Amino acid sequence: MLAERPLTCGVPPGFRVAEEAETDLLFDEAWDEWLAERFDGGDDVLLAAIDSGIPLAGADVFQERASVRGLARALVDFRDLAPLTAAESVDPRAGWRSSSPRPHAGRPHPRCRSERRAGHRH
Repeated sequence: MLAERPLTCGVPPGFRVAEEAETDLLFDEAWDEWLAERFDGGDDVLLAAIDSGIPLAGADVFQERASVRGLARALVDFRDLAPLTAAESVDPRAGWRSSSPRPHAGRPHPRCRSERRAGHRH
């Protein structure tokens, strides 16, 4: 569809889809430029993340996911997804236990009771 109607889809005619290696290089260049701008400007949020122990980048694929660079990569990779938002605003200072409904407070869940009667153990 993009190739058939590029202007309708908001892309320039004659566009091409980049190969994975090319997108990795483009991301690396954009990351380096973004990071330099943040350090030059003294970005308080970035500095707070570093001060709290969040690494800028990871040493391997798994550590990369828990880094600022990994977050940036995820934002780029999943940019077409709608953000998850709560139906209601949540007060982060309120205790989650006090605000969550507990329909079976103080007694086993009905399924657990029926499984116990049938002789199943957890």
